Amino acid sequence: LRNLTELRYLIVEEGTTKGTIPPEYGELSELIILDLNFNQLTGSIPESIYGLSTLFQLDLNDNALNGTISASIGSLQFLQFVQLEVNQFTGTIPDSMGNLQYLMVLELFGNQLS
Repeated sequence: LRNLTELRYLIVEEGTTKGTIPPEYGELSELIILDLNFNQLTGSIPESIYGLSTLFQLDLNDNALNGTISASIGSLQFLQFVQLEVNQFTGTIPDSMGNLQYLMVLELFGNQLS
């Protein structure tokens, strides 16, 4: 996928993907939708994902992702939809999410966040 420099939508959902989120997804610099819901993904969100400056929708719900949500999420200035529910995230909800001025949907339930 690394060579798909104009890719705007990456939608792989409903049980077709296992393992971790490849950090190389963060090199898809034109991506506006990353939708990997209802898979069997594990591990944390790679820091490279938080560098996708054009991202509009981040949908990773219903997986087995864990770790914390990085404060770097606040740098995704165009995010309108953040759907991370039903995973195994822990820790606190980053204060930097307050920087997401266009945020319309924030779904975090089904985790162990405070």
